[in-house]
Amino acid sequence: MEDVADRLELARLREEPELYERVVTEYQSRASSDEQVQALLRDTYYDADRAAAFRRFSESDELAATLRVLDRLGVSKDARLVEVGGGPGFLTHALTQRGYRVELVEPNGLWNTGTGYLESRPEMREVRVWNDLDAWYGLRDLRYDVVLTHNCVHHFRPVQYVAACLRQKLETRGRWVMLREWFAETPEETYRRLAEHPWSQSHALYEFPYPASHFVAALEQVGFELDQVFLGPYAGGALQTGRSVHGFRSDAFTWMNDVLNRAAPVIPKVAFRTAAIAARHGITSARSLARPPALVFRRRALASG
Repeated sequence: MEDVADRLELARLREEPELYERVVTEYQSRASSDEQVQALLRDTYYDADRAAAFRRFSESDELAATLRVLDRLGVSKDARLVEVGGGPGFLTHALTQRGYRVELVEPNGLWNTGTGYLESRPEMREVRVWNDLDAWYGLRDLRYDVVLTHNCVHHFRPVQYVAACLRQKLETRGRWVMLREWFAETPEETYRRLAEHPWSQSHALYEFPYPASHFVAALEQVGFELDQVFLGPYAGGALQTGRSVHGFRSDAFTWMNDVLNRAAPVIPKVAFRTAAIAARHGITSARSLARPPALVFRRRALASG
């Protein structure tokens, strides 16, 4: 019997902005005659009408839930934020339009998949966009109150190393808000998700899912502590699915998660860690709590020597 993982092309997967741009451009050309392609581009905000895609994200349930998370964390509009690996910059744009001070670090400067379109918008002229990672990292005194990542960290190779680099860009006790990661708890699910990804196997674009507990362990290893957890059902799942439909509203679970994060944050953290163990052992009913749509870390002080 063939091992399911042996069917996959893994060693050739790569992060290559030019390839990513070609794939998306090709799909855009097919969208008018292929409803499945059209739906995929719409769900990922890669449709050819870039203005419409940005507008749709700005009006989405996902952004409404993200703003709620920032509000519950007490992130003020005077705080210095940086989004790392923001791709086209939907989140940076939406936050900037709502008065937040945000910079964007994204090595891809191309039109669709990178910051090309974003930088063409007049309202973004005063926003700093960093396509040169060496220049950004080289400014050791340039630090932020909050690092934001959105559907991004599963691209880091390895997670610990990039997290250690990002820790150096945070102020003392600064926070990292990790949003909407790509999760898989078991080997079978890991390979299934890779096989089902629309561009991983067909176009050799790098993607790799991890358990949420892996991200937590990786950041804890390099000097972060888990500060708050927004559990799976938070905001009706709007942060998990990236829905562009409207109608997000608070519910009892969301309200209770907010209360616990404020009054007894250890409870959501214990719930997450317990569910993560269960999910790793194949208990699928634990996945909802094992896959937080938002994990919040805080830079902790490290002893010298």
